[in-house]
Amino acid sequence: MSLKRALLLRLLAPVALLLVISSILAYRLTLRYADRIYDSWLYDLAHTVSLEVGEDGPETVHTGEIDKQLRTWKTGDSEVYLITSAGRRIAGDEALRAADAQGQRYADDARVADLARGAQVLRVMHLAVPANERHGALEVRVAQDLAVRYELADEILYAVSLPAALLILIAFLLTGRAVRASLRGIDELTQRLCHHPEGRPFAIETGQLPKELRGLTVAFASLVKRNGLLLKAQQQFIANAAHQLRGPMAATELHLDGIERAVDDAERQRSMAQLRRSIERSRRLTQQLLSLARLEPGSRPPLPLRTLDLGETVRAAGAEYVPLAINRGIDVTLDLPSTPALITGHALLLQEALSNLIDNAVRYHPGHGLIEMAVTIDGERALLTVRDDGPGVDPELAPRLFTRFARADDSHHDGAGLGLAIVREIVDLHHGEVRAGPGEGGKGLCVEIALPIAEPAGGEAPSA
Repeated sequence: MSLKRALLLRLLAPVALLLVISSILAYRLTLRYADRIYDSWLYDLAHTVSLEVGEDGPETVHTGEIDKQLRTWKTGDSEVYLITSAGRRIAGDEALRAADAQGQRYADDARVADLARGAQVLRVMHLAVPANERHGALEVRVAQDLAVRYELADEILYAVSLPAALLILIAFLLTGRAVRASLRGIDELTQRLCHHPEGRPFAIETGQLPKELRGLTVAFASLVKRNGLLLKAQQQFIANAAHQLRGPMAATELHLDGIERAVDDAERQRSMAQLRRSIERSRRLTQQLLSLARLEPGSRPPLPLRTLDLGETVRAAGAEYVPLAINRGIDVTLDLPSTPALITGHALLLQEALSNLIDNAVRYHPGHGLIEMAVTIDGERALLTVRDDGPGVDPELAPRLFTRFARADDSHHDGAGLGLAIVREIVDLHHGEVRAGPGEGGKGLCVEIALPIAEPAGGEAPSA
């Protein structure tokens, strides 16, 4: 069902229901007042009929005058009457006696009842007339067909229903016009969206839109803008990834040619070693790209978090790089606090972030130096510091190290600049902070990660 039709139904259905209810009430009220009016008329008519008894004798009834009175009071109605005295019929229709058993009080001297006679239903007024000098005590019954009252009620119902139906029609037309005018903004907005040029910023003037649509339009424009920025970032990421992969692939092809053209075993071994390094670089770059893809918003599943000891996690991650550091003459130290630094996190992701951080420190170190790792507790945060005495980076470049594909200007290593970007993504996922800067005395690089301390209760934490 369309929005226009739904609005029309919701607006007009109550109006139509009220009009139907008002018509029913009007019909019932009309019958009620018609009963009162016609009963009062029958009561007066019964008194008039009683006056036609006894003028020329105690039991003389002027039936002709009574018929004339009936025609005078209401021409065209079907009225009958019965006059009795001491239970004995004097004049009129004997069948009206049957209504006495059903009568209900109307006045001190009268009762009223309904009597079915064939296809007719008669309203019978039973009047008790006391004796006087002209006649003895009388009982006068005057009846009227109820069809007269229903005809009057029907006329009033028609008189009410026809204007009501006309009002519903007018309300339908006016409401439909108002709804169409109110929803015109949606149609215009739809047309603008359908014909919006690709690649251009989404901007729509909301001044002409209804107030209720302005917030929706602004929110939708904001969503389109965010999606556009995300799409642009993904396109840039894909372009940078393709550019980064091009180098190792070209180097691999070059080293294969070197192996084929080698004139002796020594040259072949050199080409094989270079090929192995190129393959290792491609493998590491592919692994880092997959890690970043898994960390993209919308592509990662809910992560089960639990309470971890940051010191033990750093110890496990750093142990893998001790042999590599020893081979390059680098001393690695680890300083842990006296009490466990408990955090809430995902063990595998945190270990991957720490591995990237330590690997970055070892691989970019020129050798024969020192790498210091320390875990401390600072209030409600656990701090991890990785400091080396290598060549370091330009202080202005340090804040950009955590962006994707960012590398030092004078770097001669074969890294893709994704390791620290992965570290930042994982730290952000754990609601932490990471920053980099020069080491002590401006020498080397110092990276610091701050993560929230786990709740005192510990145990399993909600998924993130």
